[in-house]
Amino acid sequence: MLTFPSTATVEGMQSDPIQLTFDDTKVEQQFPLQRWSIGSSNNNGVEVLFTALPFTSTQEPGFKSNTKISIALASSTGPATWNIQTGIDQTDYTINKQANTSALSNNPGKGVFDVGVSCLVELGTLVPSGSLQTQVFATVTAR
Repeated sequence: MLTFPSTATVEGMQSDPIQLTFDDTKVEQQFPLQRWSIGSSNNNGVEVLFTALPFTSTQEPGFKSNTKISIALASSTGPATWNIQTGIDQTDYTINKQANTSALSNNPGKGVFDVGVSCLVELGTLVPSGSLQTQVFATVTAR
């Protein structure tokens, strides 16, 4: 899902699912960084909010694990200065909390972000066979 003003663009999102083989010796299952490009011609800049949901089992929908999301500014073009407001967050599926990270720009321009996503599973947890999946959303709002 993408929500953005008419003066914004979002590029470089992964359209196919990103797969990772589960390593039961690690608490944090890190996916490769994904590069997202956010551009705007708005004179006052934009706010971008990256939201992640908890991981859910495709075989046993009652099984959930927490998701960690992080963002870092990889590069920028144009007069915009980008500031990371919240660089890292994680879900808490026990209270239906989503994970949110955010960045602000102050002028027109483009920011390229490295978005990191991890699945957090406590050691010793019996993970059901099949797949765990999550979704990451970007919401871009004019300032």
